[in-house]
Amino acid sequence: MGKHFLLYSIPVISLLFLSIFAFSISLPDANPGIKSVDSLEYTGAVCTTVKRADGTVEPTKCDHNVLLSYGRNMTRNCLTAGECAAITNITLCNANSSGGCATPTAGGTEAWNISTNCGMGGGAGTVVDYGIQGNYSISKTFTSTCSGVITNVTRLGNATNYFAANAFDTVTLNAADQITINWTVGIS
Repeated sequence: MGKHFLLYSIPVISLLFLSIFAFSISLPDANPGIKSVDSLEYTGAVCTTVKRADGTVEPTKCDHNVLLSYGRNMTRNCLTAGECAAITNITLCNANSSGGCATPTAGGTEAWNISTNCGMGGGAGTVVDYGIQGNYSISKTFTSTCSGVITNVTRLGNATNYFAANAFDTVTLNAADQITINWTVGIS
């Protein structure tokens, strides 16, 4: 009897688990109006190009950026409360200052010393709309007025808060050298 009981109980237990699984996937969605294809997705990349005073252009380097927690909150506040300000300001970190410039994290609490002199002061970039819904770029060229200016981090934001950040290879700029920062953003 023990052998037959075991032989018949395996299919019954399997059928029971299969029924529970089928029932659980047939339950109504907790968020019926939200499907994964309707999700808001953000993608972004930052490209840096250095042009030396003698006209030499170093190869452009691109990398993904970090959407800061405050950037997520800015998006939420814009969508829910209409609290929107243009996110077009590009700033550089001054790696010459004490504390330097750390690799960005989503929390945005890493070492960050904004550049304000030697031609490296931040400001509104030039916006290019690609004509594709949600895709655009913002770029700004900085021209160094000093020698030995070191930078390796950029941030994108509005006049008061930062949206996203990016670390790039450390660059030392001398007088008349230029660095162009180009943020490409896609929202779908």
